[in-house]
Parts: sequence; structure tokens; C-alpha cells
Amino acid sequence: MISMIAGTNHPGSNPRKIAAHLEEIYVEWLGRLKARANGFTDFVKRLKNVKLRGTRPCAKFRKHKQKRKFIMKTNCYASLLVAGSILFSAATTFAVIPKAGDTAPLFTGQDQDGKVVKLKSFIGKKIVLLYFYPKDNTPGCTKEACGFRDRMSGLQTNNVEVIGVSFDSAESHKKFIADYKLNFRLLSDPDGKIVDSYGVQVVGRKMARRVSFLIGLDGKIVHVTDSGNPDLHFNEMKDAIAGLKKK
Repeated sequence: MISMIAGTNHPGSNPRKIAAHLEEIYVEWLGRLKARANGFTDFVKRLKNVKLRGTRPCAKFRKHKQKRKFIMKTNCYASLLVAGSILFSAATTFAVIPKAGDTAPLFTGQDQDGKVVKLKSFIGKKIVLLYFYPKDNTPGCTKEACGFRDRMSGLQTNNVEVIGVSFDSAESHKKFIADYKLNFRLLSDPDGKIVDSYGVQVVGRKMARRVSFLIGLDGKIVHVTDSGNPDLHFNEMKDAIAGLKKK
């Protein structure tokens, strides 16, 4: 940080220019620290101990009062940086997931064969079990996919359409389906549009969390299962579907 102030772009000895220069540095660092919480304490300590070198301080800046104002402003910017980064992380971490009773966000995607799939086309015709998962051919995701595969007969009897979504490519989905003889669609969401619309992206990674949504004939969410345990998804979805039959 000190080297950045004392380099060729040094703003001179004017306290206002120095403060403005520091503000630019803080903005740049904010972009680097969005996904990091560690290091804030060390960063703030360094800012507090900034000393100018390589230039001759002006007489006013040597005065204790001016130095005190400069340090106060530096500490203020550092505090704003920390607060802003924490708020950004909190907003990203606690993305809003639609809950039971909400209208399911509409989406359009492409399956493993490049066919367009629209949620709107199922409304009024089928119940949709939309499930998001981290990655093809990983242990937990394979267990979940095979679990839905083995339960497909009962799901179809209850007019349920299963649709899986992940960041994986269509080619990856094709291989996953072929390897485990899956009998339902997998949508490729490489840009995360569908994942983001349901608020299920892993913070800082191009990966979805394991979250399932049961969407009724009216297009409203009936049940949400948010858990890393595939068995919990099977059991809760089974109970939610049974509850729909009683209505």
C-alpha cells in the first residue's frame, strides 16, 4: 500500500489530494476483497500506519492538527471499506430463495439435447419437481439423480415432471445421463440465470446448492427442500406430493 502512494502516481503533499488518492485505492481493493473476510484487520492496520515518503511535506501538513484530520479521514474510509464489504458479502450469502406459496420464477433453458424447456409450458398440465445440484458425476449428485430415476414410476403416476439444473454443459449432462441411465431432463445453466432466479448459487463459485422445489399446477411453489442430504429431498418431496393428492 505504501509503495502505491510513493510511486510515480503520488498525488503530492496536498492532504485533500492524498485523501482522494487513498479513496481510489480503497475502491480498487474493495473489488479484490469482495469474496474475502480474512485480511481486513491487517489491511486496516496498514492503512492506519501509512507514512508518506519520497516528497517534502508542506509546512501545514507537518502541523499536528492537519495530521490528525488526515488520520481521521483515513480511518473513516477504512471503516467504510470494511462495512461495505461485509454488507456485500451478506447480501450475496443470503440470496433470497422463493418459499412455499410464492409464484415460481419462470425460466427458459436447454436440456442435454439442446431442446428448449420452459416452465410456463408445464403450468396447468404437470407438477414440476425442479431440483438444483452442484455438479454431474459427483457422489452426492449421482446418488440424488439415481434416487429420482428409481422413483420415476411413482412420480409419473402422480403427474410429476422431474427437471434437474446445474452449471454443467449439455455434453456433461449427456454423459451423466448415459452413465447412469437417467430418465429425466437435465438443463444446462452455464451463465447461472436459472440458478440466480431461484437464489441457490454457492457464494463465489459457479455452482448451485442442492435445493429442490415442488411446483404445483398453478405455478406456485408447494415445498422447498434445502439440504445437502439427498435422502431428505426424496422423503420431503414424497410427503409434499402426497399432500397435493389430498387437496
